[in-house]
Amino acid sequence: MKKIYNESASKKLAAYSAMAATMVATQADAQTIVYEDIDDVTIEIGDIVLVDVNGDGYDDFLFQATSSTGGVWSFGRVFGNVPSYSVGAVSNKVMGYSGAILPYGSALDAGALVSASADFLGDSSSNPGNVAFLNSIYSGATYGQFADVTDKYLGFSFDVDGNTHYGWMRLDGTVGPVTLTIKDLAYNSTAGESIETGDMGDVVQLSLIDASQLTAYSFGNTIHINVNGLEANNAQVQVSNALGQVVYNNNLDMSGMDIVLNNAATGVYSIRIVADGAVFSKEVFIGQ
Repeated sequence: MKKIYNESASKKLAAYSAMAATMVATQADAQTIVYEDIDDVTIEIGDIVLVDVNGDGYDDFLFQATSSTGGVWSFGRVFGNVPSYSVGAVSNKVMGYSGAILPYGSALDAGALVSASADFLGDSSSNPGNVAFLNSIYSGATYGQFADVTDKYLGFSFDVDGNTHYGWMRLDGTVGPVTLTIKDLAYNSTAGESIETGDMGDVVQLSLIDASQLTAYSFGNTIHINVNGLEANNAQVQVSNALGQVVYNNNLDMSGMDIVLNNAATGVYSIRIVADGAVFSKEVFIGQ
């Protein structure tokens, strides 16, 4: 999970920066369940939250809470395919149903199956954004299954390198006022394989990369990464700004590398390196 945008976003930065703090991978029945336990992030009226499910630098879903002029209608919703925001893909959808006027997301209990046979919303001429309304209040009447609920699950599908994966997010919702709270999520890293809502597998904490094997520091607009004996089959480096926006995402050069951020604003940036499941994190200061 990556970004929050609104005029008062600063009050949420502390909570938001911890959203990707704990990722755990679990093995069950030869399938890998990837589970992310996050600090709860509440979406209020005026907020847009972009969710990068698997931390690959590509945003998969856009959550929004908004209100019509005069506040007659307030609602929370999620999009799976918003090209103008560079969010999602045609196959990024949530489970739901068609109401009399609008499409709504289904608030599932634990143990519901999220799979190719589930009812997903979107991918049609009438719903090109793969949108689902979650909770809504209109002239005092409430709509949507996430209106005033706690610990309900939203099943979803999303694209990874052209393959469809299935997962869940656990949410709370209110309508007085309209808010949505994202609490945690998980997905099956085996393409096409199902997952049950609430399934976290057998949780195993990711290990930390030994500090002697990686060093990172900045000078001006450049981040220098030195690799000292680290061996990994798959290693990725990601750099994010203080708002959680990913400004660089690529494979780690095992011989060391320099990352030049020519157009980056002056400020603190977070480096996150994942190498064969082990993690290295550091904050650096970028100045032009």
